[in-house]
Order: sequence, then structure tokens, then C-alpha cells
Amino acid sequence: KQAYTADSSATLYAVWKPIVPVKILDAYYFITNNTNATNISIADSNNGTQFKTAAKGTVNAKEQIFLFQRQSDGSYKITNFLTGKVMENKNGVNVLSNPVAQNESNDTAAQRWWIVQNGTKYNLINAGSGLFLDIASSSVSPGANILMWFNSGSVNGLNFILKRT
Repeated sequence: KQAYTADSSATLYAVWKPIVPVKILDAYYFITNNTNATNISIADSNNGTQFKTAAKGTVNAKEQIFLFQRQSDGSYKITNFLTGKVMENKNGVNVLSNPVAQNESNDTAAQRWWIVQNGTKYNLINAGSGLFLDIASSSVSPGANILMWFNSGSVNGLNFILKRT
């Protein structure tokens, strides 16, 4: 089954292009923004809590560490090390600006992510919506919300460094 997402190089109309995922090792990673300034993090262990950016921590910053596990379709389940909860397009709602939040694992497409290489960085695309994991307003500062967005071509908002711990 082929997955598709909108092509950011198209203007005034949508052009769908295939998602070509890469394979990474099942391991623990920091998800770091494009400028290497902040990591994606979680504030508490409640279901539905939205992920935000935080000042880069160390291997002791378990709220900033995620286990990537490849699924049978080639997508990844991404689990926060501190809470044991899974990253999802919140409640599977397929709209722009929908929060990326944590929840109990339920094995839905809202909790699966395609990893696509973009130069030396990666894009994370939700398997359920085809929308991209994004940092609100392309922020490079701590405290920015993580949400779903289209492939706008934003270097700072859409591109991430995946660093093994």
C-alpha cells in the first residue's frame, strides 16, 4: 500500500507525491529541531498532553527521549521514555494545527509515523493523516507547541535531527 502527501513545490493546487520512508534502527532518540537548539519534550504523564519544545537535555532528560519501533507497514510507533505513552495526531483528527499529543498505545494510524529523509534531516509524517509533525510558527525557542501541518517547505518547522541516545 502506497502512502501519499502533498508536495510543497506545487503552488495554487495540490500535487500528491508518494511518501518514501527510510528505515532507522529501533532505538531511543532525541527529536531535535533543525537548528539543534531544542528537543521535543512532554510536561506530564497525562493522556492528551501536547508535546512542546524544550531546551536540550542530556540522557537524563527522559521526557525528551523517544523509542522508535518499526511496524510491519514500515511506519514507526514513537513512545516517550519517561511516560511510556505514544506520540499521536491527537484523537486522529485530520486538520491543520491539530495537536501532537501523547496517549495510551492503541495501534491506530494516528499513532504511526513515516520517517522521510530530507537532506541530512528527517520529516515525520503521520500515517493516518499524511500531515507533517511541525513546530508551531517554526519556532526555535523552548515552549513551542508541536502540531500537524502541511509540507510548507519550512526548514525550521518541519525538519528534525534524530540523535540516538
